[in-house]
Amino acid sequence: MKREVAFVVLLSAGLTVLVALFTDAMWPGSAAYERGVDHHYYVQLAQGDPPSEVRMPFGRRLLTPYLSAVLSALTPLSLAWSFRVLILSCVAATGVMIYALSRRFGLGCGASVVAITSFFSVSWAVEFAAYDFYLPDALGLLLISLAILAAVSNQTGIFAALIFAGVLNKESGVFALPLLYTLNATCLVEPRLALRTVLASAPAVAGLLGLRLFIPENHPREYGSYPELFAIFGERLASQFAVAPVGFVLSFTVLTFGAASLFYALCAAKDHATLLLRFAPFVALVYLQPFFAVGQERLLAVAVPAIALCSAAGAKSLSKAFRIPVYALAILPLVVLILNLYQTPLAVIRPGTQALVCLATLGLLFVAGGIGFGQTYGWEKETEESPEPIKN
Repeated sequence: MKREVAFVVLLSAGLTVLVALFTDAMWPGSAAYERGVDHHYYVQLAQGDPPSEVRMPFGRRLLTPYLSAVLSALTPLSLAWSFRVLILSCVAATGVMIYALSRRFGLGCGASVVAITSFFSVSWAVEFAAYDFYLPDALGLLLISLAILAAVSNQTGIFAALIFAGVLNKESGVFALPLLYTLNATCLVEPRLALRTVLASAPAVAGLLGLRLFIPENHPREYGSYPELFAIFGERLASQFAVAPVGFVLSFTVLTFGAASLFYALCAAKDHATLLLRFAPFVALVYLQPFFAVGQERLLAVAVPAIALCSAAGAKSLSKAFRIPVYALAILPLVVLILNLYQTPLAVIRPGTQALVCLATLGLLFVAGGIGFGQTYGWEKETEESPEPIKN
């Protein structure tokens, strides 16, 4: 057990360091820092500006800037380095948590390694966090991962506290609220579990309302109301789909999560359909975000913990179906990760290239599995007994 924990921590930390070393970060004074917008608001909060004087909704996203300010005050680190250390620590910790969740779902050690590599292969969740390390997204992913663990462990109070913290970090944390119900329900309607979910949701909902009540709007809105915002963004998305339907679909799928993770997740449909259904409401809520904000790939990356867990389940199904050592299936997301590091943080490798990489890597793995590569090296094998030979 201790060796497994050490291996997972070293793997997640090592991949985080790899991403950090090969990503040009947005340091103060750089052209990207001066050109960008969002991070300036978070720096304002960390420097002590009153939230009411910071443009909304950024002024209500308090947790990441305040934690960075505390870290800067308690250590010799500059404010920029405090942001960077906090965000990279969150990325590494999220990798460990996704492994722990995969094990908690009974997917095995090998499949859980696939979960980690699938998480790190999603450029918009990992590489972009290392690039623009002032944003609250990385801490949000960690809090959602912790909330999933609390939900499956029936720790309702801890779940409520984590979602409340997620809301203080960024409003998208509220999307994880249905997971307490969907991950524990044994049938479609469970009144007691529904009531428990509603009660657990109360602190987060109160937090959202409190932030809006005590930190009011300080700049005129570009749009008058949320229904108007929904209508305008919906019309914009519809026009994008009409102009380039293929590119639109790809931007919501492969260009966000990568072909490797999505392929593995789809492979879970046969043996782990229940897992996909349990995460479906959470993912559906995440997919509403482009109707209210821009930067859809980064917005949709909130669903990465669910995608990574479903990828692990799909890898386990592939391993069983094709007799491929499940550890070897972690290679494909690693290849995607390495290729992503050669792109800018605002881009991912083209879908066609991703598809070719997936086909080539899986082809090699299938051949290796067919000649007994896994048995030769003692990697994870099937536990089922071979059927008796048919006698003539």
